[in-house]
Amino acid sequence: MAITLKNLYSDLVIQSKTVVKPGTADPPTPAHIVVGPVMADSHRLIAAGVVLFLSLWPFPMASATGQELSHVLGIVTAIDAKHIEVKTAKGSIVSVLLNKQVRYKNKSNPKSTDPPAVGDRVIIEASKDDKTKKVTAAVVHYSPVKSVAPQQ
Repeated sequence: MAITLKNLYSDLVIQSKTVVKPGTADPPTPAHIVVGPVMADSHRLIAAGVVLFLSLWPFPMASATGQELSHVLGIVTAIDAKHIEVKTAKGSIVSVLLNKQVRYKNKSNPKSTDPPAVGDRVIIEASKDDKTKKVTAAVVHYSPVKSVAPQQ
């Protein structure tokens, strides 16, 4: 059965329990209308779309590849070409591997590609390999320590 405006209107009139004689009264106001089966179908369609969207969310894909995304926040205690050590707010020291693909982003100089120095605050976007338990940096955001000139 094709849904037409007339069929939809008659369904709504029946469900609203409002008696409307053709040509004698105005249609019922939306406050009197009870949601009918046509509306319920559209709600089911929206709910199915939401479920489909959430099931295809990209975050579970990262863990399916054996890597878990994480962030390391703290202050640099040591750095060389292969790793960086960061002291976190809890006091533990986390070692993060560095490779040639890592990008360095200086907050005070966005065009700089230099690595951070000891004492700089960092936020490291990293991936943790589930098999080897090693954390590898992808992006290192940092804010250099402002050195205070000694007063004379």
